[in-house]
Amino acid sequence: VALLGIDLSLVTISGLPILIGLGIDFAIQIHNRVEEEVVLDHDQHPISESMRNVAPPLIVAVIAAVVAFLALQISLVPMIRDFGVLLSIGVISLLVTGIVLPGMILGVREWTGRTTERDESRVEKVVVGLGGLPVSTGPALIAVSLVLFVGGVFAEGSAQIQSDPLEWINQDSDVVADVEQLEAETGFSTTLGILVSANNLYEPEVVQLIHDFTVAAENRDDGAVLSSSSLVNTMGKIIKVADDDADLAPTPDDIEAAAAVMPPDIAAVLVDNDADPLAATSTQLNLRIAPASLEERADIVAELEADLDERIAALGDSISAESILLTDLPDGQDPVRATPAGLATVGIGLLENLSANRANLTYLALLAVGVWLIIRLRSLSRTLLALVPVVLAVGVSSLIVGLAGIELSPLTTVGGPLVIATCAEFSVLILGRYLEERQSGLDPAAASERAARRTGRAFFTSAMTTIGGFAVLIGSALPLLRDFGLVVTLNVAIALLAALVVMPPLSMWVDARGWLGFGDTIDPDRGVVLAAPAPGPQTPAAVVGGVVMLAGSIGVYAAAETEEGTASDIVFVATAPTTTTAAPTTTTTVAPEPDDNNDTDDTDDATTTTTTTEAAGPEIDPSGFSSDPPGDGADIAAIALFPALVDGAGVAPNVANCAIATLLEETDGATLVAAGILDAAPEAVEPVQRAAFACGITPEEFEAALTAFLGG
Repeated sequence: VALLGIDLSLVTISGLPILIGLGIDFAIQIHNRVEEEVVLDHDQHPISESMRNVAPPLIVAVIAAVVAFLALQISLVPMIRDFGVLLSIGVISLLVTGIVLPGMILGVREWTGRTTERDESRVEKVVVGLGGLPVSTGPALIAVSLVLFVGGVFAEGSAQIQSDPLEWINQDSDVVADVEQLEAETGFSTTLGILVSANNLYEPEVVQLIHDFTVAAENRDDGAVLSSSSLVNTMGKIIKVADDDADLAPTPDDIEAAAAVMPPDIAAVLVDNDADPLAATSTQLNLRIAPASLEERADIVAELEADLDERIAALGDSISAESILLTDLPDGQDPVRATPAGLATVGIGLLENLSANRANLTYLALLAVGVWLIIRLRSLSRTLLALVPVVLAVGVSSLIVGLAGIELSPLTTVGGPLVIATCAEFSVLILGRYLEERQSGLDPAAASERAARRTGRAFFTSAMTTIGGFAVLIGSALPLLRDFGLVVTLNVAIALLAALVVMPPLSMWVDARGWLGFGDTIDPDRGVVLAAPAPGPQTPAAVVGGVVMLAGSIGVYAAAETEEGTASDIVFVATAPTTTTAAPTTTTTVAPEPDDNNDTDDTDDATTTTTTTEAAGPEIDPSGFSSDPPGDGADIAAIALFPALVDGAGVAPNVANCAIATLLEETDGATLVAAGILDAAPEAVEPVQRAAFACGITPEEFEAALTAFLGG
């Protein structure tokens, strides 16, 4: 197991005491048969005779158990799949050691001094009594087994699954007490983390999306989201504190300012770049979820995910092709990506994985064991006979779990394959011994009685050791292991009783009709042999039955959820935010006209003009423009604006020429004069302002240049 890289978890570690019980089972069967050959049959070669008779059915039973355990590979929970592999490796290893070592040790013992006494125990008498139902009850046993199996299928569907990791650990521990107190004080039990990624987290569209989503989550009618924390909505709450009626999203400037000054520990939680938060491409939202069942929590998380996906889709449809959010994105990738995480999604994911294929585990194990038994026994009737107690045990155990309201955990969900593995072993060994006695010439009644009497002690003792291997888990302080030990101990006891009670009368009833392949004639009323037996497996019927079971196994596997999730690569490039100035207001005071009012105060003659324009640059690189002033014959706008920009505002000459050239692509000096540029008319100032901003001139520089121009 270590070489295969299987880790020990809460699930796989429980396999170790189980293997102890199963391993002792094999040794006991060998030990019992050797003493039987020595004391009762006085065989000259008891070891070889025991191996010849016991080893084949033991191998068949172990392979059947391995097949049942490997059915766990369709589980979506990795530790359950590892559990199946661990048990498979364990039972094969234990089979080898359980046959070889007892055989060697008992061989030495019997060589040095043979065993002479073997008294019949009360256990053997009890086992004979358990299998003492009349032969005529055969059809009723089959019918009852099928009815209970169907009832167990329906009952299993109603069983509750406990996938909250907090419920798996010691409920008396300080950890549980602390968590319960924290929940009582804060009102929330878990968090839903959401990782939001974009090329620039501080773009207005991203800020607005995060703000709107968190506000909507906190205002849900069901009160499922108690509060939230993130870089965006924390700033939004600060704004709301300043104005209780406000519910405004913070501006990108607010978010950038907060990111620039937040401590490194906070930055490590909220953004993905500790060194430079302004270059981050991911930010985390934390939603605190109120206490609820996992089923209710799954619905809440699904609704929140759907709301967020809808907002992201709407954003993708609304942004322009030139948006910075689309920079360097692979084809088909959304401009914003949101990924849920946190404990809430872990619990929900585990619940979904445990629920998926829960019934398929049992059906696949049962059908796969049936296919193996048909291959080995080459008889449909013998295979079905061995499976009747298995079906009965599965149905009864499922009914008890469902009707008793026992909550299933990651461990107890594998109860079906474990019941099938243990009960199939008992059934195969009992059937093998019955067939052996029949082949020796005994009639069905005598064969059944002798098989039960001689193997009863071994079956009972091995069953008790197997049950003990499971039952030791009941003493665990962890509810996960304790419940598993309780459920599976019950299941193994049911499997043992089903095999001991059902197999003897059912074997005789099937044998009386010639379905076990013996060539003798049997009186159905008296159950006595009228002719010598001659074994003859029903190969044609076995082929048909094997094909049907194989098809059923393939169908169950195909219906199971076996696809694993895949991670999708996303690419976001840290991109600086677009330099914008939101609606700068430029106030220009124009030199007064001659005094119209003949007063001594010229204030009322001054013209105050306010223009509002949004900066859109820098859009044009000014490095390619000349630094020389406009020459003779240049447009009047160039001649007037160049000194105003360079001398009046301190703008670099090439930047001034960039603004002038950009302006002249739209208009000329004569048009500007006609529009009122000399009086600072807004319709004349706006194109000049646009050209200046396009070349990277700041609002302050433009205002200084305009004042110098008008003053000149």
